[in-house]
Amino acid sequence: MAKRLYSSVDFGRQFRAERKALGRTQEWVAKAVGCQRKAIIDLEAGRNVEMRTVFAALSALDKALMIVSSRPEAGEPWDFWDESVEDQTPDR
Repeated sequence: MAKRLYSSVDFGRQFRAERKALGRTQEWVAKAVGCQRKAIIDLEAGRNVEMRTVFAALSALDKALMIVSSRPEAGEPWDFWDESVEDQTPDR
């Protein structure tokens, strides 16, 4: 089920959860990406890392990024919406 992420910290936490669920280490991901482990640590902490590192790290875990509207009224298909994430919608 897809999750909506509204910050780099959210992204980092979700990435870490996915990595751990797959039984992969930060070192393993770094080696697959061709970067230093610190880059993966920074990614998981929500710090700035190169975009190519983000996409390579996602690819190493067989994951992808999907961009969707953050507004329910935009008419997007919501069949992928994870109801447990609704509480995380930022105040506007």
